[in-house]
Amino acid sequence: MLFHFAGLARSHPRPIVRHYAAGMVLVTLAALRIRDAQRAHIEVHATPVRGAALEGKCYTSKHPKRRAPKPMPFWLPPSHELLGDWPSGLQYQGPDYIFPVVQVPRGSRDGIADARAAVADGPARSQYGVLPCLHRGWPAARGTALDGY
Repeated sequence: MLFHFAGLARSHPRPIVRHYAAGMVLVTLAALRIRDAQRAHIEVHATPVRGAALEGKCYTSKHPKRRAPKPMPFWLPPSHELLGDWPSGLQYQGPDYIFPVVQVPRGSRDGIADARAAVADGPARSQYGVLPCLHRGWPAARGTALDGY
């Protein structure tokens, strides 16, 4: 799945599909929960800084004993040689979230890959809003495959 997401992040014709696929590569490599990624800010470096090609900070959920969310930094080592330039797919990052809201037209069979799908301001609601959107939008869900994978 990691190679499939990386391939979509590099080569899918729709920018939002490339973005969501790159977000899934990020979540996988950083070992983040999708819910944590919804409260994350990332920086992609053209050349590695202190050994990290991508660094970010996500925030834990509030806890009854703690009023404020706790920041958790994360780093990703360079992965271009194995996975290609998947970070280039990250185009719609908000100030503190990775997966934006995508408005998919009713009755769409292509999900986020539909040409009429539009990106809206704000984060997708939660993992329950992100995952169904991914399932409907992936080419793999329709039985197609990427060349070379």
